[in-house]
Amino acid sequence: MPEYAASADTRRARRRVVVTAAALAVSALSACANGPQEEITPEASRQALIAVVQDTATLLAADGWDEISPPVWGPCSLDSDEGANVAWAYAREPLTDHESNAKKVADYWESLGMAVRIVSEPAYSVYATGGPVDGLAFHTEPGLYGLSGTSQCVPGDAVDLIDEQQGERR
Repeated sequence: MPEYAASADTRRARRRVVVTAAALAVSALSACANGPQEEITPEASRQALIAVVQDTATLLAADGWDEISPPVWGPCSLDSDEGANVAWAYAREPLTDHESNAKKVADYWESLGMAVRIVSEPAYSVYATGGPVDGLAFHTEPGLYGLSGTSQCVPGDAVDLIDEQQGERR
């Protein structure tokens, strides 16, 4: 069956697998970080990640992006203290001209002060660290475009932030 003819359930499952792998790769990058240069609140860190991911998605195409899961708090290390950060991912059906789209993403992330690296094999991917977030990844996997990232690690307890966030959803 051609890639574009896959069922909606198959496409969703494929998105989750690819984006989860990308989020894990970005999380691995965040484990090496020493934390933000200036202390910001957990909510400001979360909002910075959401803004950069959404702005990046809009740069490529305003419509068609789906949230894979809501932003999720997790633990991270701040020098010798515990901290918290958020992981989040977006995905959509692929666009055309993967190389040009990877370049657009890289240029935008560089404009935010991030250190950027483009990989062209087996598919175009862009990785970035620094700036307003800890790390980001953009993938042009066959049959899927994925954006994922991790916010800056900030002082806070991930479990408390998860409980607080769940209380907001009730």
